[in-house]
Amino acid sequence: MSARYAPMAPRKHFGMTATDARLWTLDAPVSMLDALRRIRQDLAAEDLDQDQLTFWTLINPDPDRQPSAALVRAATGVAVEQREVGSTSILRIDTGTDEPFVLSLWPQVNGIVQMVATVPASDGRWQRVERWVARSSRALVPCYLNEDDFLGVGESLGTIGAVEVSKLTWRDGLQSHAVGYRANRPSLAEAVFRDVPNSGQVRTALLRAGDLSIHLRRNAGATFYTGELGQFAEIVLSQLEAAAARRMSLLEHRERVVGKIRRPLSVRLPGPLLRSPEDTGEVIRLLADEHRLAVAVVHRNPYLHLSVTDYGDGSNFDVFVTAPDEISVHPGFRSSVGALNFVLQCLTEGMQGSSVGERVDDAGPSKQDLLIAR
Repeated sequence: MSARYAPMAPRKHFGMTATDARLWTLDAPVSMLDALRRIRQDLAAEDLDQDQLTFWTLINPDPDRQPSAALVRAATGVAVEQREVGSTSILRIDTGTDEPFVLSLWPQVNGIVQMVATVPASDGRWQRVERWVARSSRALVPCYLNEDDFLGVGESLGTIGAVEVSKLTWRDGLQSHAVGYRANRPSLAEAVFRDVPNSGQVRTALLRAGDLSIHLRRNAGATFYTGELGQFAEIVLSQLEAAAARRMSLLEHRERVVGKIRRPLSVRLPGPLLRSPEDTGEVIRLLADEHRLAVAVVHRNPYLHLSVTDYGDGSNFDVFVTAPDEISVHPGFRSSVGALNFVLQCLTEGMQGSSVGERVDDAGPSKQDLLIAR
C-alpha cells in the first residue's frame, strides 16, 4: 500500500474533517501509515485538531474478491466516490444527512484487511459501515476476539509503559454494564478479573500506556487517540491482525469429507449456563432469529441437536449442546468461512462465549456417538 501525501486546503472539501480532506488527496508512493503520520504532523504544525482514527480488522476469505467493490455494492442510499491509490481503496461517502467522510481499505495481507476512518465507532456513519460489511456477501468477515486475545493486547501495551484502564464495558445476559476508573487505575487484566463477573463478557476498554491512548473493542477494532501511530500499529494492529489470521485458519477447510475426520469447533462459555431445556432454548432462539439461517430441531432433551443451514451459500452445520459450558458446531459437506463464522459469532455474542476453538478430545460424546444413541 503506497501513497504520497500532498497537503491542500481543507476548505476545498466542505464538511470533511481536516484529516479526511488530506486523505482524499493521497497519491503514490508512500505507505498509508507514513501518510497518516505526516498528516498528523502537519495538522499539529498548523495548530489544527488531530482526528482520532478508527480501525477495524476484517477477514477476506476469497483473495480473488475485491472487498471495496463488495462494500460499495452494499452501500445503498448514499453517494460513494472511489479512488485506488496503489493497493489501497479510498472511499468518500456522503450520506446526505451527515458530514461526508473518508473510509480507506488497506491492502490485504494473507486475507486480512484493515478498514480505517476518522468517524467514531459510536457514530451513526460508522454503524452504517458495519451494516454494509454484514451485507457484503461475506467479502468482508468480522472477527470476534477470544477473551485471551483481547487481554493479550492489554498485556503487550506494557512494553511501552504501565497500562491503565479508564473505562471498561461488559455484558451479562441482556444487561450492559460499564465502570469508570479515576484514581488508582487498574491494568486491563486486573479490571476484568476484579470487576467483571464470571458470567460477563468483556466488550470494550479505554486504555492508556505511556503517551498511547486507545479504545479496544472485542470485534477486532481499535481507535487511536493519541501517541505514536507507529507504536499503535506495531503493538495493537499487529496483534489484531494475528488474531484474525488465527481465526481464518481455524475456519478454513472445515467442510465434511467422506473418509476424513474433522474436529468440530467449540464455543466455550464462562460457566455452566446450559443446564436445562429452558437454557438450551436460548441457543435455538439465537439462531432461529437470524433471517439468513434455517434451523431445525433434531433432538431436544437430554441433549440439544440442531440442523442449521445458511440461506446465503448453502453451508450447513450441526450444532450440539452436550455439556452445560460448551456449544459444539460440526460443519457439513459445505462450510464457507463466512457462514461458519456467522454461526459461531451468533453463539459467542449471544451466549457470552469466552473463546472459540477446536473441541478438545475429552469434551464429551462425538456426533457419531449421539446419532447411534438415538
